[in-house]
Amino acid sequence: MVLYAVMAAAIAWQAVLVLSLLRRPPRIGPLRKIAVTVRGNVERPGMYRVPLGTTQFEILKVAGVRMTSDLSGLSLGNQVEANQDISVGKLKKEVGLAAHVRLEFFLGGLTIEAAEGKERPVQEGISAEMGDRVRTKEDGQAEFSINAYSRIDLDRNTEIAFDRIGVDDAGKPLVEVFQWAGLCWYKIVYAKKEEAIKVVTPAGQLTVGGKGADFTVEAGVASVVIENREGVLLVERLKTGEALNLIAGQAVTLQADGRPFEVATASIDATIAERFSTLNKAKAEEIVKYMPLNVLISSPLGVFHLISVQFDRNQVQSVYLPGQLYIADFAQGFATLREAYLYGGSAFATTLIERIFNTRISKYAVLEKDDVLRAVSTLGGVNVPVDEAAASVMRIKGGKRKLKDEDLVSFMRPGLSGEADAVRRQTEVIKAIFDGFSSNNIVLTALMADQIMSGIESNMGSAEVMKHYANFKSRPNWTFQSQKLPSKSVSLRGRTYMEPVLESCRKLLTEG
Repeated sequence: MVLYAVMAAAIAWQAVLVLSLLRRPPRIGPLRKIAVTVRGNVERPGMYRVPLGTTQFEILKVAGVRMTSDLSGLSLGNQVEANQDISVGKLKKEVGLAAHVRLEFFLGGLTIEAAEGKERPVQEGISAEMGDRVRTKEDGQAEFSINAYSRIDLDRNTEIAFDRIGVDDAGKPLVEVFQWAGLCWYKIVYAKKEEAIKVVTPAGQLTVGGKGADFTVEAGVASVVIENREGVLLVERLKTGEALNLIAGQAVTLQADGRPFEVATASIDATIAERFSTLNKAKAEEIVKYMPLNVLISSPLGVFHLISVQFDRNQVQSVYLPGQLYIADFAQGFATLREAYLYGGSAFATTLIERIFNTRISKYAVLEKDDVLRAVSTLGGVNVPVDEAAASVMRIKGGKRKLKDEDLVSFMRPGLSGEADAVRRQTEVIKAIFDGFSSNNIVLTALMADQIMSGIESNMGSAEVMKHYANFKSRPNWTFQSQKLPSKSVSLRGRTYMEPVLESCRKLLTEG
């Protein structure tokens, strides 16, 4: 009897062990590694040993892409094979962005008239088109950006036209502004030598030289006054051939009747800054309180989500952006969003996405695996609906479950059941975090924000996160909407891309 009892206990113990093993989530063992060689025009050529399933995009991010790397012959989304050679060629010219002009902010009355005479809708973030004519009214002021770093502030009763945008001028993409009347404050900074900016007035024109300049132009019926505070300006009157280099601290008056240039000392008072102080103060307040917070979330796997927090209507939108998104119309030397990310990271990619949506996307964050694990651990896990396909592979029960650590990472991984499912699950995680914040199940503290943001590649710090969180919590009845970027599949030169439907994209964030 004792022997039978011992045997029964042993059998029961084995049964418990078997059941526990069956119920235990699988632990993914070390993936088989393969050798891949990257040659040519990259920062770190050589042989790499990478896990099976690694994509060309991932290995090139490690190898380091240069601004002259030719990625046109590669399929960045494809997985590499054992002993594969990836050869990266060299472009004749560095990749870059097409010339771009955008309305950053305006105050009071402002009209934008297209070249054909039709009035365009006015909102922050829209791109100016070649031939657009801009007028501020008696109570209006506005700020436009040119390319990466340059700005134009328009005072009241001012009229300008963007005559040329990105037109080749002696090998440089030129932006030419015709200032008809009023006062403009130009703060021009060239990001690279290939840029050129000119200002044309009824009395003459000026070209910004060197690395940029800080100057004002006041255009009237009888004369034009140019005051240069920094940099060098080439001022010309093309009909007479009269020209001079206006240096910092100098002013010149161009008379409409053709009299010679009148050079004087530029004023050093704060009048100009005072005239635009209301615009700058209103812009700062608007950005913090009411303007949408648009954040590009990207990962080293080439996954992109745009999160838009619309404070004016209490809505959070999540938009998935395909890595093969075709952006060649806004770029020079490359074609896809993944390529943009490889060339210049999130900041570079964000600039192109802004042109697709015709709005400002001021923030970005790159989430590595460790960043996700740290954030989820800080939040205490995330409640998500686990579908049957994911539950089967992960060996857990389906339905609403709190996932954390490696389980959550596995849940979002494309290898679980395909890329389409991964996009859906990633969106569900984003919504789950939104639900946690809006229902007060997750309460963010300054310490938690520090823990989450520490180590994340982002242009947003924990203090700024807390300001936006406070703004979020001050408004009730939030809603969440998820969608994919409106796009269509196109085949160009034997390759398949997702081309954005611009008209729909530019309504997405404003109309939902």
